[in-house]
Amino acid sequence: MNDNYGVVVYFVEQTFTLTISATSGGTTDPPPGSYTYSYDQQVTITAIPDRGYAFSHWSIDGLISMTNPLTLTMTRDYSVEATFVEAPTATITGTVVNAETNEPIVGATISANNIATTTSGTDGKYSLTVPIGVYTLKATASGFYDWSSTVDVSTEGTYVIDIPMTPVPPPSPMPMSTIKGTVTDQEGNPIAGATVTADGYTTITDAEGKFELTVEPRVYTVTIKVEGYKEWSKEIDASTAGTYVISPVLEKAATEVRAEFAVGIIFLVAVIVAVAYKGR
Repeated sequence: MNDNYGVVVYFVEQTFTLTISATSGGTTDPPPGSYTYSYDQQVTITAIPDRGYAFSHWSIDGLISMTNPLTLTMTRDYSVEATFVEAPTATITGTVVNAETNEPIVGATISANNIATTTSGTDGKYSLTVPIGVYTLKATASGFYDWSSTVDVSTEGTYVIDIPMTPVPPPSPMPMSTIKGTVTDQEGNPIAGATVTADGYTTITDAEGKFELTVEPRVYTVTIKVEGYKEWSKEIDASTAGTYVISPVLEKAATEVRAEFAVGIIFLVAVIVAVAYKGR
């Protein structure tokens, strides 16, 4: 010390490197690679097997661990490898049938936890190969209610699971209304060949003047037309399903009335002339 001195001490954060790798058949989260972490920081690594593979173990600097996910406290550098092996498999097979008729269902879709999917053949049979485990087996088919069941295939082998599917009943027909009746003239004579319409529904009266329309329940304007008669129209509330009977009476058209009047005058004149002639 031959002079005055000032000393500054600098500190830096201690870090460690984590190197992650994986065998074929899977990956990890975080993905394989090298990562830098602070001292004492906790890091969790998850092994993710591919379809048809299973996680076997971790190799941590030569040491074996079966724990997944794996958590490390970074107090030093680590090298970690995830090892995957081909998973043992089981076969799920059976026949998809109509639960009511026992007939095979063609083209049904069968799946096991979305890991494996197939469709039933012309004989209703299906087959799935899956890693051993517990699955929710599902089946869907047009015209049938969905089917599902839990299937435990925890050991290798073949499991026969027949699938009875219940058909969806056809929808009930919509209740309808009926508008019917007899069309007559003012003397009570039936009018045949009259056109009867109710907002788009149309029919023709028969030889007895009768008609019948089957319509959806609602309010209608019923119109009747026929040559020589005035058009007839009336609102019919058929909004509740049922039968509605009407009795339309048609008036003769003005031209028809004038013609009959003219015939009557001619007849009267003829009678007067005949009487006058006879009196001579």
